[in-house]
Amino acid sequence: MKVLVVVARDGRNPTSAGGDQHLTLLAQEIASWGHEVTLWCSSRPSLPREERYEGILVRRVAPLPLLAPAVWGHFLTGGARRYDLVIEDLVGGARLPFGAAILARRPHAGMWFQDNRPLFRETYREPLARLAGAVQAGLLRIYRDGWAFVPSEATRAWVVAEGMDPSRVVVYPRREPIPFPGAGLRPFDGRRNRIVCIGNLRPLKRVHESIEVLARLRGSVPDVELLIVGRASDPAYARRLEERSQAPDVRDAVEIRRDVPESEKHEILALAKVVTVHSPIEGLAWTVIEAGAFGVPAVANVGVPEEVVVEGRNGRRLPIGDLDGYAEAIRRLLTDRDEWTRLSDGARAVAGRFTRAGSDPGLRRWVESIPRAGSERPHRAARPGEPPATAAGSP
Repeated sequence: MKVLVVVARDGRNPTSAGGDQHLTLLAQEIASWGHEVTLWCSSRPSLPREERYEGILVRRVAPLPLLAPAVWGHFLTGGARRYDLVIEDLVGGARLPFGAAILARRPHAGMWFQDNRPLFRETYREPLARLAGAVQAGLLRIYRDGWAFVPSEATRAWVVAEGMDPSRVVVYPRREPIPFPGAGLRPFDGRRNRIVCIGNLRPLKRVHESIEVLARLRGSVPDVELLIVGRASDPAYARRLEERSQAPDVRDAVEIRRDVPESEKHEILALAKVVTVHSPIEGLAWTVIEAGAFGVPAVANVGVPEEVVVEGRNGRRLPIGDLDGYAEAIRRLLTDRDEWTRLSDGARAVAGRFTRAGSDPGLRRWVESIPRAGSERPHRAARPGEPPATAAGSP
C-alpha cells in the first residue's frame, strides 16, 4: 500500500509542534508495517528538500505560508494519484486546510486533534475567531462521512457528536519511548519545590498563568520555583513573559529556558514536583505523559483529556483560569509528602499506558481497510437535532 501523509512540519523540523510530531510518528508506524509512506510538509533552509528517515520519504514541498496552495496544486494536477491512501492534518494554527477530501480524489483520512474553537478565541479577535470556527465547522461537514484519527477519547466523543460514524473514528494516542528513571527515581524529599510548565511560548498556551500562580504561592512556600521550558513561537509573547518574570513579586523564583535538548528536559523533570498545563484545550498534552514518566504529578484544567490527567490518580483537574485553585492544588503537592507520593506513583502508571512499545494490530487492520472501502458512504450517526440518517437505498 502506498500512503501519503500531509502535515505542516515533519518531526525533524526544529519548529515542529506536538501535532506535527504526532503525525510523523503515525507515518513511521505505518511504514513499519511494510507500506511505502511519503510525507509532504513545509520546507526550511536548514533542512534538505527531500530525505528518508525511519522508513518514510519526506518531501519538504514549500515554505509554511505557501504549503497549502502548493499541496492544492499537487492534488489538482494528479499528484496524489499514485497513492492508495491520503492522511492529512486537518486544522492547524493559522495555516489553510490541505483539502484532500475535495482535491486528492483518493481514499483519505484526517487527524482531528481537538475542537479548536477555544484556541481561536485565544488567538484571534472576535470576527476572525468566528470565521475560523466557521471554517472548522465546514471541514467537519465535508469530512463527516470520511475516516478520522483522534488522539484521545475526548476528541473522539466530539467528532462522533458532530456526526461521524463511530466505526470510522480511531483513537491513535502519541506513543514513543521515554527513559523511565527506574530505581533512580527521586522521592519527595529528594526534589526541589519546583513547578515546571512546558510548551510553545505563545498566548494560546497561557503560560503567563503559571507565573501568576507562583506569585500566589510565595507566601506559603517561600522556596518555590518555576521553570518555564519551551520554544519562543511568538517573540512578543516571550518578551512579555521575560518582563513579568522580573517583577518584584516573582523575581529570582522564575527561570525561562528556551529550546532545551531532551536530556536537559529530563534532568529538569527529575527534580520537579509538579507540572502544570494552562491552555484551554489540548488534544493529548504529551508534556503531562512525559513528566509522569519521571513521577511528576500534573495540575491542569478541564481542557486536557481525562485519560491523560485522571483526577486524584495522577493529578488535579480545575476550571480553566482558576488561578487560586491551581495555587492551592500545587501548594498541597509541594508540602504534603503522602499526597505527592500517591499521585507520583499514579503519574508513572498513567504514563506507562502511552509509552508502550510495539504496534497495535487493531490500528493496522483499521488503516488497511480504508482503501478497500473506497468511496463507500457509511451509515452516519445523526447529529443532535437531526432526524436519523437512512441507509443507502432506503426511502
